Amino acid sequence: MSNVTITVPSEIASEVLAVMEARLDKQKAAVVSLEQQVKKLKSEASKASSVNGYSSSENELLLTESVITRLPSGRAPRGESKTIITEFLKSKPNEKLTFEEVVSATGGSPGTVYRVLHNLRKEGLVKHNKRLWKWAQ
Repeated sequence: MSNVTITVPSEIASEVLAVMEARLDKQKAAVVSLEQQVKKLKSEASKASSVNGYSSSENELLLTESVITRLPSGRAPRGESKTIITEFLKSKPNEKLTFEEVVSATGGSPGTVYRVLHNLRKEGLVKHNKRLWKWAQ
């Protein structure tokens, strides 16, 4: 890789430098935010693992309400919504949950959650009674 030197007037250089510094500050803030989120998720995973009786190493993250993989568009990858919803319901085997609780906890769209819940009911994996959903196994 070779170096290239460009000569520009000092006014333009000052403006470019200010823009680049602002971008760098935003990137640093984003990194700090992501580091805080990872720390929080690891803490939640550790708590969830001890509550559910699982052993968890520091590098292992268990699925919790806020550990959901999303594409940059905000959507879950194809086929992942069913897994996310299933794992969430499995993590609360003795609780009866409203539709709204499932939507909120999994981050799915209401339409997707509705479709997945009804398909899981047809498969006999969840029970539905008086607007409440429960893992059946």
